[in-house]
Amino acid sequence: MLFPESASFQDAENFATIQKFHASQYNLDFIKPSSPHHLTGTTLTAKKQFNVLFLCSGNSARSILCEAMLNHLGNKRFKAFSAGSQPKYEVHPMALEILRKFGISTDELKSNSWDEFAEDLAPTMDIVVTVCANTVAEVCPVWPSSPVSAQWSMVDPAAVAGPSEAQKQAFEQTLRIARSAVSDLVSTVLDDPSPETLAARINAISLTPS
Repeated sequence: MLFPESASFQDAENFATIQKFHASQYNLDFIKPSSPHHLTGTTLTAKKQFNVLFLCSGNSARSILCEAMLNHLGNKRFKAFSAGSQPKYEVHPMALEILRKFGISTDELKSNSWDEFAEDLAPTMDIVVTVCANTVAEVCPVWPSSPVSAQWSMVDPAAVAGPSEAQKQAFEQTLRIARSAVSDLVSTVLDDPSPETLAARINAISLTPS
């Protein structure tokens, strides 16, 4: 088992909030791009590619993992981006290490300001998902396309203090959560729901690995 049942974030010093995550038996060895039958259907097949923007504060860990995972699993039906309200302008080294460990491309990953995606020449977003509570409390730029907006409150693995192994476990757990949530996101658009229905579905996605 990649992440033993006995493992826990409780070993991470000074990070009590991470204790609410239980050690999962979710196996990252099964991270593979979605097969075509997962993404086919008359409505989605006839549509353009869906652009999805993941937002958080620093754009160095959570939003990066979600972006990479959606581009990995989306079978080119989805194009993911990420940005931050106060970007670090550097992707966390552990995020890159974990993604590469499981064969997920890191070639196009970078830490961006969310202002870049509010510019006239920026890609038109269909869905914007904030992945940390800090960002939700801030004023977002005006998105020209009025995309569907949703929130996933995810604990920041970069905030884990202590031994490097504890931080690595935190990043692996966050990647498991991202994998599960992104897989569910892909399925939410199959029947071409209304924007209100789509937002409700994305907001309702479980952040516990299945």
